[in-house]
Amino acid sequence: YFNEQQCVGVVILDPLAFGQLNADRQVDLIDALKNLTVAGGVHVMPSVRASPGECVPLSPDALDTAYPDWDTSRLGQTSRQRWFVAQRP
Repeated sequence: YFNEQQCVGVVILDPLAFGQLNADRQVDLIDALKNLTVAGGVHVMPSVRASPGECVPLSPDALDTAYPDWDTSRLGQTSRQRWFVAQRP
């Protein structure tokens, strides 16, 4: 965990690890990380390719609602290689 005096410039979210948290903890963690991120800093999350019958725990599209005031984009040429990127203004 972080204290209020630490700042980060880049956060990489592991969707499989992140997906193990319940929805409330996901929101709390994203909010905490956003508060620690410097202006111009980024949060990135690689896409996850699920095996047949496997549920992907977190979709990059689901993150849009968590970053309404940040600049968000998708990097990559295919859905399998696409990364979610959010940059703090």
